[in-house]
Amino acid sequence: MLNRPAAAHAELQDLSDDLEVKAARRTWNPALHPRDSKGRFIETGGTVRLWGGKLARVVRALPNDRILVQDQSGPNEFSGRRHTTSAKWVSMVARPDGSAPTDNEDKVVAEDEKRDKDPRRGNGVARDDDGDPNTPNDPHDVDDRGRPIGDDDHPVGPRENDDQDEPADGHHPINVRALPNRPHGGGGRFADTAAVRQHFLDLAARPGTKPEMARFLRSVASDDDLRTTGDGRLAILRDDATGRWYLTATGTGQRMDIAGGFATPEEANEFASHLKRTAPTEGARVRAFSGFDFSDPNLDEAANSWRSTRGENVQAAIKRARAEFNHSRTPDNSDGPENVSRADLKPGDRIKVTVPRSDIEWPDSTRDQDKPEAVTVEGTVAPSHRSGAYTPLLDATLTRPDGTVMTSNDSVRIMRMPAQITRTGHTSGSASEERRVDQVRVGDVLTHGDFGHVVTDVSRYPGGRTFTTRNLGGRREVDQFGANTSDTLPVVPRGSRRPEDVQRDTPTRTQQHPNSTDAKRAAGAPRRLGSGQRARREAVARRRPR
Repeated sequence: MLNRPAAAHAELQDLSDDLEVKAARRTWNPALHPRDSKGRFIETGGTVRLWGGKLARVVRALPNDRILVQDQSGPNEFSGRRHTTSAKWVSMVARPDGSAPTDNEDKVVAEDEKRDKDPRRGNGVARDDDGDPNTPNDPHDVDDRGRPIGDDDHPVGPRENDDQDEPADGHHPINVRALPNRPHGGGGRFADTAAVRQHFLDLAARPGTKPEMARFLRSVASDDDLRTTGDGRLAILRDDATGRWYLTATGTGQRMDIAGGFATPEEANEFASHLKRTAPTEGARVRAFSGFDFSDPNLDEAANSWRSTRGENVQAAIKRARAEFNHSRTPDNSDGPENVSRADLKPGDRIKVTVPRSDIEWPDSTRDQDKPEAVTVEGTVAPSHRSGAYTPLLDATLTRPDGTVMTSNDSVRIMRMPAQITRTGHTSGSASEERRVDQVRVGDVLTHGDFGHVVTDVSRYPGGRTFTTRNLGGRREVDQFGANTSDTLPVVPRGSRRPEDVQRDTPTRTQQHPNSTDAKRAAGAPRRLGSGQRARREAVARRRPR
């Protein structure tokens, strides 16, 4: 897979510049906010008055100044007909926060930032933005400057075919310019992330692209949190099946499997920088800034002739760079391990212990392997751990007496733990607390079950919440249950957890790469419910987690 650079590139920027797009204030994005009939800004999640007087919620901004709306079906309820219309034929009557409509860019940008940080809201481009459920939707008679909203006073009005029902498959064109954008440095092939998104959409539409690859490319293009390296040659995408991050060539969408996965997007970006720095293209005029061009659409052809200054082909350069990268990041555990008693174990402890084969519940990954008489297990005590019961471990590695690794990055239960255990470290932020159901958020960990469950989605129904969760261990099973708002649940709040752990455990909304270890099972996995189905979740049998 891989070519010579299109141009000499500047060094990759600092990680804070490369990957943190939400820390800086958003820039104004007119594609996300077309003007309404009176020249005020339309905001997804807000309320508009349609031509003829009916109220609807704006759920998406579409290309060509069109919007997707859902009609009001009752007080503060928008579950009616879904249809598209031109922005110029509607009037904004309430912003997503319940305030009066505005033509003030600063106010709209501030609301965009709130949407970014609220896991309950979609991006309003590729996913529905249902607004803030805690704010009113009542229409205003005047805007934020005291001017009357006004009536439908156009002498002709919209054309008969302007209003269109939502397609049966729910598929809408995506305005990639309305998604968050970041420029790339060094004059590369793709000037910014918007150009990468558009290129992926073009690849998906190309004749001969396999359906599963096309779905993947479209989902990456519509991901508002798309990460790329500073030169735009590689995308940094997470595999939800493993929780690890992988580099994907922006030229073709091929994943760099030979480099393996990374714990965080920052780590993946650091490796990309190391690869580029240590494998300049043979004969390049600016050696320090060259390297294989992963943004080349003819990647395989380019890879056949490319060589580094060391004479390596692309695959050899990646393997060598990964080995160097791993060696450079070997931690120095200066504090050393300590022996603790079984009763002293706490969630978050990193432990190492050797147990007889009868004292461990073997994970599925070892099903076809011969079991040794004893096995050394190293892992992190799961949030669900209770004193006196079995000990659940996450991120576990099982090693035979001869040093052969049987499985890694796995989950396992030790049914009988020795009296003394070696503790090699501890991850803070693993203690649980009781929280009211209406205070539980996406990214929190519920400490029930064998290993604990991370909350991946929360929806509301009168008097309660419906939670979608995923097991932190086992087969990462997806579960769904309902609970009354007055109830409490044992929770490790996302605010007390390490950001990288929240990022790892909370699923992205991106389609799995066809190379994903979980891709072939995806068709049989529980499907994420769309916003149009949320109103029906109340019918889900409400069972409390054990």
